Amino acid sequence: GSIIPGSYPNGVSASFAGDSTTVASTGLNSLTVSKANQNIAVGTHAPANATYNSQFTVAATSNSGLSVSYSSSGACTNTGATYTMTSGTGTCTVKYNQAGNTNYNAAPQVSESVTASKLNQTISVGTHAPATAAYKAQFTVAATSNSSLAVAYSSSGVCTNTGATYTMTSGTGTCTVKYDQSGDFNYNAAPQ
Repeated sequence: GSIIPGSYPNGVSASFAGDSTTVASTGLNSLTVSKANQNIAVGTHAPANATYNSQFTVAATSNSGLSVSYSSSGACTNTGATYTMTSGTGTCTVKYNQAGNTNYNAAPQVSESVTASKLNQTISVGTHAPATAAYKAQFTVAATSNSSLAVAYSSSGVCTNTGATYTMTSGTGTCTVKYDQSGDFNYNAAPQ
């Protein structure tokens, strides 16, 4: 059997399965039954850092056998024990909780911090500059980044540009077409 936590001013009597003995307290003494304490043990820890848009899974148990719930704050969200980084900067806080029940007090909350880091990105050129172009000739290029952030176009040498359209300014020399993406809170700058 089990005794439910509470105060018993007239005592209690209890018998246990498989045992014919009955234990009783006299009416002269009172008995107070308190909830037991419990703790959370993390089995699969959160990583120290994680990149934007990546996922990780954690796991924890309580010594009471009651299930642990998971929550988050900061640079991540979670669905159960699976966390997704929502930013490339800041800190994600992974929280482990067990609220208790009629027999157990709430466990002390356990939390872990994950430092967010930016994701690398690259630029892919879809329409390349021609190998040669005559004086005053124009050509247009096109490029994208795998982050979906806009690519910026610039030039040096014997050409000028307005956006992705280039104009040759000399009949001799070299025009250099440059593709850049400077990054944001979630992505590092792409290699030029």
